[in-house]
Amino acid sequence: MAESQSLRPSDPITVMITGHIKPEKAAAFERWLTGINNARSDFPGFLSVDVIRPEEPTDPQYVILVRFDRYDSFKTWQQSAAAAPWLTQLHDFVQQEPDFQYASGLELWFTRPQQERPARKPPWWKQVTVSVLAVYPLILCLNWGLTPLLVKLPRLVATLIVVIILSGLLAYPVMPFVTRLFQPWLYPRP
Repeated sequence: MAESQSLRPSDPITVMITGHIKPEKAAAFERWLTGINNARSDFPGFLSVDVIRPEEPTDPQYVILVRFDRYDSFKTWQQSAAAAPWLTQLHDFVQQEPDFQYASGLELWFTRPQQERPARKPPWWKQVTVSVLAVYPLILCLNWGLTPLLVKLPRLVATLIVVIILSGLLAYPVMPFVTRLFQPWLYPRP
């Protein structure tokens, strides 16, 4: 599991795990996913897990996105006695060594997991369109909801508060949801 050397202990982290599951192990792998996610959910710093299941039975690739509030929370979980049996079992289900990618920011918004035939990056205009569809409603809601609360603050301070909240919501949960929603359009199958 090669990790980015640029991660700081306080950075929020998303770990993307990509693996091709042995077809005969698919049901057992689904049970494993439920178990490991239950084990993670009570761990300090755990935020969420998203599982992208295979679209076709002929390509049993799973993508698992695990989010922790801080890199050091993730490392503590990864090295814990609670995680060890689950991580050891992962190798029983995969056809080859799973791919782990680590991201501390927004770089996973528009990247696809490694595949035998990598999906092409969506054109910039599609990325901009999806971003606008995510950002515009958020700005409208934040302006509507926060303006009465921030009206007495200096404009620069009020804007900073809105930007901080907007950025947090975009990093999770909005952009992961929106990119999943528009995945067929962003990454059409040939």
